[in-house]
Amino acid sequence: MHIEKYGKTRYWALVDTTGELVCLCVYRKGAEAVMRRLQIVDQAQQGRETSHVKEDISSQGVVKKRR
Repeated sequence: MHIEKYGKTRYWALVDTTGELVCLCVYRKGAEAVMRRLQIVDQAQQGRETSHVKEDISSQGVVKKRR
């Protein structure tokens, strides 16, 4: 998985290992955060130890809905 500029736009693309677009983000840091979380999910599915990372994700809080 990697991050690259999306064409000639200001957006950042998160692309998986097969070259398929996963998501577009306005900020590179946002794309990095999405990539980090997806890697954590992948590690958990493969049975790797991720308990220290799970605590970090849960401490981020809940995203509020916009009205």
